[in-house]
Amino acid sequence: MSIKVTYDPVTDTWALFARSDGGSAFADPATGSYTSFGSVVNTTHTSATMVAIGAYGQHKDNNTSYLFDNVTVDVVPEPATLGMLCLGLALLARRRRRLIL
Repeated sequence: MSIKVTYDPVTDTWALFARSDGGSAFADPATGSYTSFGSVVNTTHTSATMVAIGAYGQHKDNNTSYLFDNVTVDVVPEPATLGMLCLGLALLARRRRRLIL
């Protein structure tokens, strides 16, 4: 089974889609068509800072496996952090040049 949750920030609408992949092979979640299982408008947690991400699966027997794919987290350093990194590298290069001379 593949499950897709979408969020539209313009309308604050969350939508749930799912499909049965059939068989025992893991199907590419980016292909195929999904069936809508409803949507809801909710802004409660849309501005919350997410400090951790994880997954949990539970089933009634030990013959079940859960697979997750296409999970991405983009980390963009803030300008101050990037500036401090560049300054540190410049000072390190200057010190190294002084030690060599």
